[in-house]
Formats: sequence, C-alpha cells, structure tokens
Amino acid sequence: MYNFYQDDSIPVPIWMIPIFILLFYIIFMNGISPDTIFAVIVGAVVAIFLAICSFISWIYIKPRWNKRNDIRRKHHTELVDKIFKKIKDANFSYDNYNYKLTDLENLKKSRLFVMASNHLKSYLTIKESWEKTNKSIYDMNTKLVDIKDYVSDKITNDLDENYLHDLLNIINSIIKFTLNGQLHRLEDIEYEIRKDGLNIKITSDGKTHQVIRPKDYNLEDIQTFLTNLIEDDGFQHSIEQIHDENTKSKGAFEVFKENLTKLIRQFEYGHDLKGKCSECPSFWKL
Repeated sequence: MYNFYQDDSIPVPIWMIPIFILLFYIIFMNGISPDTIFAVIVGAVVAIFLAICSFISWIYIKPRWNKRNDIRRKHHTELVDKIFKKIKDANFSYDNYNYKLTDLENLKKSRLFVMASNHLKSYLTIKESWEKTNKSIYDMNTKLVDIKDYVSDKITNDLDENYLHDLLNIINSIIKFTLNGQLHRLEDIEYEIRKDGLNIKITSDGKTHQVIRPKDYNLEDIQTFLTNLIEDDGFQHSIEQIHDENTKSKGAFEVFKENLTKLIRQFEYGHDLKGKCSECPSFWKL
C-alpha cells in the first residue's frame, strides 16, 4: 500500500490499479450486458469508497502519526542522553565496605531510569549482562559485610573494642588497595612503628598508605594483630573471593557497555528504541 506517512502529496493508493484492471477484464470477457454494467458499477463504487477512505486516512492519520513519532523521538533522545550514556560512562568504586557503580545511586531513583530499564528489557543481551552486573555487585557487597563482621569479631576478641574503628579503617584500605590493583598479595604488606604511629606500606608500589597515630594504643599489639590476620586462612580466602568477584563484575559490565554502545549508535543513526514505557506516546491518545 502507498506509504502516506512519508509523503506530503495527495495519496494515490496503488491497490486501486488491480481493481480497475479487474473491471476492464470483466468488460472485455463478457462484453456489454446488464450484469457486466452492474459489476462494473459495484467495482467502481468500491474503488471510489476505498479511495475516499485512503484520503481521509491521509488527512487524519498522517499528522497524528508524525506528531507521535516526533514526541517519541524526543522522549527516546532524553533517555539515551540522560540515562544510557551516563550508565555507559560509569565506573566501579569502593569505600567503607561498599562496592558500587559511581554516580548511579541517585540516577537509579529517577523516573527516567525506570523508563529506560523498561526499554532495555527488549534487548536480551543488554538485559542479561545488566542483571549479571547487578547480581555480582550484590554478591560483592554481601562478601564485604561478611569480612567486616569477621574482622570486627576478631578485634573484639583479640584486642579491645576501642581499636575497632581504626582497625576497620585499615582493613578497608587493604581491600581498596586490592580492588584497585595496588595490592596483589597480602604478603606485600609491611608494617613499621615510628614515633608518629604505625605505617602500613604496600611493597608492590613502594608507598605508605596508612598511619595510625598514637592515642592510647599499644602499637605492637596492633602490628601483631594485623600480622596474624593477614596469615589467617579465612581472611585470605575472603580477600581472594572479593578479588574474583571484582573481576566478574567488571567483565559483566564491559559486555553490558559494549552492547549499550551499539544501541546508542543505532539510535543516533535514526533507529527508535524497542519496547515501551509509561511515557511513550500512544497514537490514539494524542
């Protein structure tokens, strides 16, 4: 059928051509007779009726269709610019026993994020890699809570609750160095007691990263505790787990970013987003 959505001229539906051919065929085969004349009149009336319907459709539907497409394109552009591109540019961060994608906490609370997620459900590979990324982040944070609880119990039992805050900060730093690649093995950690406190040095990059300044602490006790903790099988296994989970999270997110980048490029080439959300315009409600 003639595409009256992409042309501003008055439509001439091509399906009228076979109707007129059929009418001429009837006349040619049967000659002029009352039945033939009746058939031709009926065929002509049907053709004219369909032509009128097509013209009315062109007058009524085309502007609404174009309006709907314009609104949808603007809406999709907003989702791509404000959600998809920001997600694509996100990076992993860690601090204080919390592992996350940066700058997405507030974004996830926005209504645009919910709408964008509804559209992404129509892209199976993107949907699956996003779900894997989020599951891996959840698993990572579960393991981080376990480590914090494990270390807290050991501090309380082996030392004193007064040491809890500062020692948890040290373990937090050790985890951070592990995740950002500065610390490859727990054996690379060195301690040195100075007048200004306890220095923790990562031998793999040769830098001093943490200092506990003297309060009422016995620095020798702290050094002994940290040495024993690093040699603890349970702690070593936990650090290995979060290292593996970090690799898994980044791998899943890379797959997600690659496919999301392709989707953004397709949209910029003129394709609309698949799927629907609450803000996608309806042709019948314009």
